[in-house]
Amino acid sequence: MSEEENKVGVEKICEDWDRFTKETSQKLETLETQFQQKISRDANMKEAFDKLYEEMKQYKEDFLFEAMRPVLTDLVLLHDNVIRFHKSLEDIKAQKSMEFIKEEILEILYRRNVEPVLASENGKLDRKTQRAVKTIPTTSPSEEGDIVEVIREGFWRGERIFRPQDVVAKKYQASHEETLRNQE
Repeated sequence: MSEEENKVGVEKICEDWDRFTKETSQKLETLETQFQQKISRDANMKEAFDKLYEEMKQYKEDFLFEAMRPVLTDLVLLHDNVIRFHKSLEDIKAQKSMEFIKEEILEILYRRNVEPVLASENGKLDRKTQRAVKTIPTTSPSEEGDIVEVIREGFWRGERIFRPQDVVAKKYQASHEETLRNQE
């Protein structure tokens, strides 16, 4: 083979190699694009599936809760009656029995994700969880909203209030002299 033929052969091989690498590069870019699209589609599908799953889970929980609501309401009312009856008892054994029944009712409610509302940490009325069914006047502005007494327990169901706690709270009322001073 002559040098000229070798040169033509090498040029042909180089051209073929360039074409091959370009085609391979284009095919790899196409594959990469397809993989990225597939990954994106899969991520979107996973996100949609997760959202649908959460909605179905919430629907199921809401459905079950609504089906159980009358029973839970009755258990909460039974709890109220047990507390009322417990307060009226003088016999120690009867009081202990009623305390046991009250705890059992609370345990049943706990298993159904119903828990008592705890008193607010600062001792003030919390309108999200409490309802003032009675107010006691106070002349001290700092006592506004102070809880005096819990009349009826409140209950949470998960993250939502099932029944607000009924309380007696203090309500600020300016004294007659203070009202007159403010009018002047």
